[in-house]
Amino acid sequence: PIVRDELNFVFEGCYTTHADIKRMNRESENLLITAETFSSLASFYGYPYLAKDFEYAWRNTCFNQFHDLLDGSAIHLSYQFSKNLFQETKELATKALNGALQCLASRINTDGEGEAVIVFNPLTWERTDVVSFKIKGRDLNSSYRLVDITGSPIPFQISGEEIIFVAENIPSLGYRVYHLLPFPETGKRDKILSSPITQVKAEAPATIENDYFQLRIHPQSGCILGLFDKLNQREVAILPEGRFSTEALESTGYMNLFQLYFEEPHSMSAWNIGNIRRIENLIRGAQIELLEKGPVRATIHVRHHYHNSVINQRISLYH
Repeated sequence: PIVRDELNFVFEGCYTTHADIKRMNRESENLLITAETFSSLASFYGYPYLAKDFEYAWRNTCFNQFHDLLDGSAIHLSYQFSKNLFQETKELATKALNGALQCLASRINTDGEGEAVIVFNPLTWERTDVVSFKIKGRDLNSSYRLVDITGSPIPFQISGEEIIFVAENIPSLGYRVYHLLPFPETGKRDKILSSPITQVKAEAPATIENDYFQLRIHPQSGCILGLFDKLNQREVAILPEGRFSTEALESTGYMNLFQLYFEEPHSMSAWNIGNIRRIENLIRGAQIELLEKGPVRATIHVRHHYHNSVINQRISLYH
């Protein structure tokens, strides 16, 4: 038979109960696979492959996959033990990964002006993705430029204490070298960084636009009012005509709508989602601000307050 529906039709609450153990499991799996991959590559250059440490870390990870742990239905004290196992795994894998990367980096030709930035790709396919890094002891307000191995400038921007850029076409299980160097002349940095691919409009409705999409944000709720596909010249999602008001959101489905579900008390809250007494939509009082804009990305920050809780969301478009 062909099944086109959810396979697990019982205990649906286990998908969300104790999200921390689910996050720790995914982080452990990804970190260990990455650490083993680069440790294997570095072993060709004499770096010791820490087989016993990896076995111990994988046993910790697999222990946390026991069904009454990973599904979130164990008693609370069990999760403190699971967190300790996760911390051990994280420390072992991080140590192995850093050592392997340092071994590989020491054998890479980084000749060139400025400080070398090496981007590794742990995946088995070519990858383009956003990279962020910190520069210790550097004043980020000073003028810098980022170039690839051919000397071509790479657009980047400063985000908090980090520099971010898009590393394109990094080879499978490979790397690419960039160089960060100061500008010998004033003004050139401004020319590169003040010509953002992403355009932003902060007034209502807040808008982020790049070469591919225009995204419009509802000013009171943070909901997505419209997403216009510029390549195909069509609206992917749009607010129905005349439905811009906040009240209209009560009865209309929109993307990025935060909802509070009030569940009736029952005896199996870890396993099942009980009867929903009422649903409250967060459609008023959101704080919208333009957080950043530049040649790499533009970000709108949406903040909701509900009693003593604060929900922070960042909506970004990249070049």
